[in-house]
Amino acid sequence: MIYLVLAVLFLHIISAPILFGVDFSLSTEKRVIRFGAHVNALPVFSKRVDFDTVERALYKKDKSAETAEKTEKAGNKIKANGALVEAVKRLLLRMNVRRLSLDGSVGLSDAAVCAVVCSTVNIMYSQACAYFHAIGTSGLAANNNGITEVAADGIFSLTIADIIIVLLKTVFTRSFHEKPSRRVQRAPD
Repeated sequence: MIYLVLAVLFLHIISAPILFGVDFSLSTEKRVIRFGAHVNALPVFSKRVDFDTVERALYKKDKSAETAEKTEKAGNKIKANGALVEAVKRLLLRMNVRRLSLDGSVGLSDAAVCAVVCSTVNIMYSQACAYFHAIGTSGLAANNNGITEVAADGIFSLTIADIIIVLLKTVFTRSFHEKPSRRVQRAPD
């Protein structure tokens, strides 16, 4: 009887969802971008970037030799961590989108362009919510004061069983694909 209770408890634990949340906000009036992430409502990452910092980084002199060397090193790291990249891809495919939200107002100098941008973003957002079977709300509107303020957030879920399955698939596919074939060739008669 105790084994049955332990088995049910184990199945319950590995099938319980882990909730991930992501939020993003942009304000041209305050000249700041904020984004963050949390797991089960506990903050994991939060970052605030000022427009001035971004402008300084964009207008900084480009050092092409250093940039090429960094790009080459990054390419080598990605090749070395192929299994990790494959596991992350598989986890993203198994992730469930629970809720998406997009709110704000967009202010551009031309009212017609602003209306087209807002309606296009709202349509793309609605299509993304339909594709991912997510509950989504969109309140993106056009304004004429030239100030853009946009906020977006989403909640995603993944279970421990999904993580275990992805890790096992990654390990087994990597181990089968990396071994050379050991066929014994027959001598010609």
